Amino acid sequence: MKKHVNPAKHLHEVYTVQGGVKEYNKNQRAWGALLFAGSVLLLHMVGGHIVDKIEHREIKALKKRDDLC
Repeated sequence: MKKHVNPAKHLHEVYTVQGGVKEYNKNQRAWGALLFAGSVLLLHMVGGHIVDKIEHREIKALKKRDDLC
């Protein structure tokens, strides 16, 4: 669960420490973009690794069966 945040304390921090609402929103968008880019990179790396493993697997349907003769 998320802890309760005092709105007055949060607003005071936004306006004094973080440079106002516009700056706070810009920082939030930057964090969001960074997290999105990181997740896309991670998915690309993991997905590519899985596809490479599948690509190089042996195709069982192409094996000749000796027990048929």
